[in-house]
Amino acid sequence: MKRKTRKAKIQAQKRKIQKLTELKELKQKAQFLQEQIAKQKKQYFKNFNLRNAKVLNSTCNFLIPFSLMTLITIGAVDTYGGFLPFKKDKITKYKYYNLEWQTNSYQNIQEEYIYIFDYSPDNNLILYTPWKYENNQYTRLKKEFNPEKLNSLDLYNAVLSENYELIEELLNSAYFEEKQVTNILNEPEDNQYFLKAKLNYLDLNDFITYDESNLDNFLITMGELVIILGVSGVINHLRKFDYLKDLKKINEEYQNKIKSYQDLKIDYETVKQRIITLEKTTGVRR
Repeated sequence: MKRKTRKAKIQAQKRKIQKLTELKELKQKAQFLQEQIAKQKKQYFKNFNLRNAKVLNSTCNFLIPFSLMTLITIGAVDTYGGFLPFKKDKITKYKYYNLEWQTNSYQNIQEEYIYIFDYSPDNNLILYTPWKYENNQYTRLKKEFNPEKLNSLDLYNAVLSENYELIEELLNSAYFEEKQVTNILNEPEDNQYFLKAKLNYLDLNDFITYDESNLDNFLITMGELVIILGVSGVINHLRKFDYLKDLKKINEEYQNKIKSYQDLKIDYETVKQRIITLEKTTGVRR
């Protein structure tokens, strides 16, 4: 019984010596791994910052169309009187006058407040003077006026009141003038002024202002987002730029570069845990 105890003690002593030897070797290995980790740590952070820079560059590249479309869209709507997304605007509408007139035929008169970007001047005015009998024939003038000079509230009112003298005075000179000649007048009323006009006028001094409703703001915001996202998506598609694929490639390159550093850290943690275990079993402390 005593001999077995002695043998067991010898075997236990051998195991302890083996563990102490292993512990010494592991500590040397741990020190070596720490040194290698310290050396590669600087390169690791360099690769980390390089990866982040590439991700940022790819993200900016992806967002360029969205940024440009956002600036263009918001800039355009702001230029024409508001309707910004996520913000309730002050809506301003201006007094709009629309007149379609033909002597002895039809008169279409419209007056309302509209958005400034709804205004599209499309003006024309043709004036026929009364026939005059001279030299055994009837003559009159057909006068067409420059559309740029037809944007006047005074002219609008002169047409409404059929004040032909004032019309000619306001327009000063004809853009195009043609002399017409005939020997016979078909109708007595032919011997009078004849006017054909289409006038649009926006009075910027006459306007109303009110707050945009929540529903209008929501619909406008959604509409502008659809435009921005849709057009930007098409641009990125035409550029053949795949953002997710680009990010995947960047991360794969980064993982390959830091693999050795990560392997060293894993080996160090494994060795460290083994050292702690051996220190507990052998009673050796650091």
